[in-house]
Amino acid sequence: MLRLLSTRNAPMRQSLLALAALLLASTPAAARSDEALSELLERSVTRAETLVAEGRIVEGLHLASFAMALYPDDPRVEALESTGYDTKVYSRVLGHNLGRRVPRDSPSVLRRVVFYVPDRILDLVDIVTLRVSAGPQLGFRTHATHALQADLYAGTSFAAAIGPKHFAGLDAEHAIEVGLGPVGAEVFGGFKVGTNLDAGAGISVLQLPTNQIYQNYRDYWAIGGGVGMGLVGADVAAHPVELVDFLIGLVGVDLLRDDLGATKRLQLRGEDRTLYLDLAKRIRKGRLRRFVREHPTLPGAPTTD
Repeated sequence: MLRLLSTRNAPMRQSLLALAALLLASTPAAARSDEALSELLERSVTRAETLVAEGRIVEGLHLASFAMALYPDDPRVEALESTGYDTKVYSRVLGHNLGRRVPRDSPSVLRRVVFYVPDRILDLVDIVTLRVSAGPQLGFRTHATHALQADLYAGTSFAAAIGPKHFAGLDAEHAIEVGLGPVGAEVFGGFKVGTNLDAGAGISVLQLPTNQIYQNYRDYWAIGGGVGMGLVGADVAAHPVELVDFLIGLVGVDLLRDDLGATKRLQLRGEDRTLYLDLAKRIRKGRLRRFVREHPTLPGAPTTD
């Protein structure tokens, strides 16, 4: 083979390279993208199971959030999800409002006192989301909670944003939304990079607070809206649950488990962080409805005879 590819066999070498290029071109880009996404999803669940077994439950469920959104009925996903509810990592009512932070074991009184004022300021800022975006988009979204919404929107956008969970930074979102009240078609994928790392995806018809997109990325109880106008857009929302968290935080109660004085950041680093970001990018670029239709089970799931 080396002799075939040597300079004395230039015609043969060129023919082989041309054949390789032809074979690569004959593989649909969507199929190659699907294969990469499938591999990442399977790896994320396997790694999440390891993290949960090690006692790092919040990190494990954070890493598995994409698979949980796309394959909620998979046995491995159900096992991970039940672990989350059993340990109060998730809340079927509070959803994404609940902080993705790890509780500290018996935080000292001094730490709580030192962080009291910063925590109240952050709780206050969490009440409002502001997002200014760029990218191809058209339509509107408005909601007095997602049980009462009117949406007609499609777009892919990149934005500077501030919002709940002490977030300030950049995000990227892809969405197709058509709905009235709690019923409508929604395909969504997005991720945030800034003061914290967050991502989510979902395909839904009936909007419920237990939907994975409201557990991992969006606030089901938010009141607000947004508009996309060609290449620019803006969103604004108020978060009633965050307002309650601020008010009772004044007397030292941390409803949403996001106080710096009582919690610590997720320890999602190295290969785990890279895996999470790679999944977020694939989800954002992917055609989720087609992917789930063509891959109805989680990659690597056992088959039955």
